[in-house]
Amino acid sequence: MQTRDISDQQPWGSSRACDSLGNLDAALQGHPAIEQAKGMLKLAFGLDDHDALEFLAGMSHDTGTDMRDVAQTLVERVTGAASASTMKSVSARVLAEWKRLKES
Repeated sequence: MQTRDISDQQPWGSSRACDSLGNLDAALQGHPAIEQAKGMLKLAFGLDDHDALEFLAGMSHDTGTDMRDVAQTLVERVTGAASASTMKSVSARVLAEWKRLKES
């Protein structure tokens, strides 16, 4: 069995970690829970794709939980906490904006 030298590993903010995060994002793209969780984080905190994925990766690392599980839990808790009236309100606003965009 080979061992890896971890003495040269750098923290999440490093360019090496950013490259790894980019590779991770590519590997996980299309996973519905991760994409939904990233979208929620982007909307809630004004993050871009990279920062939303980094946020999820940090939560995964801090809790020792697979990122897909972290994302699924986040999605379930956020959508479960939304009331029916909130969902209707958001749906109505999305449809109104869609109509405005089509008319532009």
